[in-house]
Amino acid sequence: MVQYSAYGQKGPVLRVSSGYVGGIMIQETFRVCYDRLWALLRTRKMKKKDLQSVTHLSSAVIAKLGKGLPVHMNTLLKICEVLQCSLDEIVDISAVFRRTPDRSVTQ
Repeated sequence: MVQYSAYGQKGPVLRVSSGYVGGIMIQETFRVCYDRLWALLRTRKMKKKDLQSVTHLSSAVIAKLGKGLPVHMNTLLKICEVLQCSLDEIVDISAVFRRTPDRSVTQ
């Protein structure tokens, strides 16, 4: 199950619940940050509108990037292709793994 949660301390987070182990739900949380992309655009003297025009992405996708929301991998790869950079130069994905007791599971 994938769900978008409310904004965390450092922006939106994507939660992926992967299952139960011994009555404990294993929950993976990923933070997506595009600060590297914005820094790269600043060094190349580009604006978000310029990125949109050279990549032919919709304004909705650019808005998602601006809000730090997850986008499709194809979108990120298209940006990398146009800007001639690698994925780690435009996005930072950090993972946090949590174990939370689930009260609804009986043993």
